[in-house]
Amino acid sequence: MTHAIKLLILFALFVIAVLVFIGARRAKARALELLEYGRALSTDGIFTGESLELTETAKNPTWYPLFNVKIEFYVPAGLEIDGLKCDEYTKLTSVFNIPPYATVTKKHAITALKRGHFVISNP
Repeated sequence: MTHAIKLLILFALFVIAVLVFIGARRAKARALELLEYGRALSTDGIFTGESLELTETAKNPTWYPLFNVKIEFYVPAGLEIDGLKCDEYTKLTSVFNIPPYATVTKKHAITALKRGHFVISNP
């Protein structure tokens, strides 16, 4: 093979690699747009010292696997979630790895540490 043919093959492989990379990024962006996320509480309200369960659900309706998907939510002061005491309004992050056409759930134990009315809304 001549030197020019080797360079042409190398350039073609580079172009193919770039196109695959761009296609994968677009597929991931599309999958993230279609991601379905929801939260649900096990009960409507609790008193001081009582507990409830927060269930997060993430559904991937696409063929593209989603890894390391970070979803942030805020917890008001006076609650304890999974052993973490929130003395002030606290931002928490859930990380999901979601296979294609799958639904992943996470459950969090929440305990009320002080009196008050707590509202957790869906995004």
